[in-house]
Amino acid sequence: HGLAIADNRLDITDELEGTYQHAVDRFHWHPDVVLQGDLARKVQNVTFRVGDREVRWASNGPAARLEKGSYYPEFGLILPDVILVAAFQKGPVSTSISWQ
Repeated sequence: HGLAIADNRLDITDELEGTYQHAVDRFHWHPDVVLQGDLARKVQNVTFRVGDREVRWASNGPAARLEKGSYYPEFGLILPDVILVAAFQKGPVSTSISWQ
């Protein structure tokens, strides 16, 4: 497991131990993060916008999928958001989140 932070980049290396048949990572993006593209596709990398900044997610793992989700900032308030769902594989998976 590892984590590295640079000026405009976050690198995450993760590996599952033990026995499992199916495992996924779920990256829940805040409702202010706008997806560049559509939900109905598999992705190896994807670009989002936050205000005037671009945020890019990339992984060396199997292709991920984008799903509609919900964000609950307070009781009784539900906002739509995007969830990036990435399947785990055997061995380490490296994920990078960069912005400019």
